[in-house]
Amino acid sequence: SYTPSFTTSAVAASCPFRGGGANFNNCPRNNNSWHNGIDVSANYANKLGDVEVRLAGSYMTAGFDRGTISTGLAATPVAADNASTRYKSWAGGAQIGFHGFTLGGGLGRDNNGLRHDNATRWYTAAIRYDSGPWMASLGWWGGRNNDANAVAGTQNA
Repeated sequence: SYTPSFTTSAVAASCPFRGGGANFNNCPRNNNSWHNGIDVSANYANKLGDVEVRLAGSYMTAGFDRGTISTGLAATPVAADNASTRYKSWAGGAQIGFHGFTLGGGLGRDNNGLRHDNATRWYTAAIRYDSGPWMASLGWWGGRNNDANAVAGTQNA
């Protein structure tokens, strides 16, 4: 998929995102917004005799326009966003099944669109047993974020 422009802090009335309703060509550059978002995903599923195999992966990225903007629509200029950067995220997973048992897992990383080491990393694994109308599963998920912007002494530091 492709997303031409999106933001969390630009002046909404000047652009079509966040309820602005204007034309994309009217959007200012250097306005602390992400643009040209691309998301690519693929999966594979096959049955080889009694064995089921599934693989999946995805990658997303978007550029970031940093800068101070000033328009007639804002009383004061919007300050440059020096915490944000190019957005990058990826994820992958696999499953293998045999005679009612399925074992699967996945992992991924998302920089949350932030500079420094603020990436969220996650990992997961699970096993499932299927027998007619009954199914039972057990899974685990773990994640980590270094939150390099946290202030010493606060919860996330």
